[in-house]
Amino acid sequence: MRRRRRRETLPPASVLLVTEVPIVVVEVALAALMSFTLVGPLGLEWWVPPVALIGTFAGMAGLRRLAQKHRDGLWRGIAVLRGMRGRNRVVVLVVVAVCLQIARNWFVLNGVGVDASVLDSVALLIGMAAVGVLPVGPSVGAASAVIIFGTDAGAAAAAGALLTATAAVAALVFAATALLGTLRRSPASAPATI
Repeated sequence: MRRRRRRETLPPASVLLVTEVPIVVVEVALAALMSFTLVGPLGLEWWVPPVALIGTFAGMAGLRRLAQKHRDGLWRGIAVLRGMRGRNRVVVLVVVAVCLQIARNWFVLNGVGVDASVLDSVALLIGMAAVGVLPVGPSVGAASAVIIFGTDAGAAAAAGALLTATAAVAALVFAATALLGTLRRSPASAPATI
C-alpha cells in the first residue's frame, strides 16, 4: 500500500521534463547577460547582447504569466515560477552552478597554459553551450575553445578536451549517486501490507 501511494503522488514524466524549463531559462538569461564577452572573440555586433537580454527577459515574463494562468497537467512543471521564493531559489542555485563552471573553465585554461581571464572563461562557457546544440559529438569543448582562443589553438583544444572529459566524469558520478540513492531507498522484498 505504501508503494502504491508513492506512485500516485509522483508526477508524470512530462511534468518532470517541463521542470527543466525554469533552469534553462535562467541559464539563457545569464548567457545573454554575459554575451558581451563574445563581442571581441567572435566579432559580434555591439547590439547583439542587449537584444539577447531583452528577448530573454521577455521570455521569462511570458513563462511567469503562463505559470500563473495554467496550474494543471504539464504546466505543474513550471510552478516554481509562480512565487518569488521559488523563483529566487532557482535563480540562486543556477547562478552558483554557473559560477562554479566559470571557475572550472578558468582553472583548466590556465592550467594547460592558456592565458585566460574570467571573462574569457565566461565566453568559453557560452561558446560550449552554443556549440553543444550542434551534432558535433564529444569534441564540443575542444571546438568551442579553439573558436574562442584561436591564437593558441593547441593549448585551447587540450583545455576544451579536458573540460569535456571532466564533465563526462561528473555526469557519471552524478548518475551513480542517483542510482545508489534509489537502490538504498527501495524497500527490501517484504510482504505487502493492506
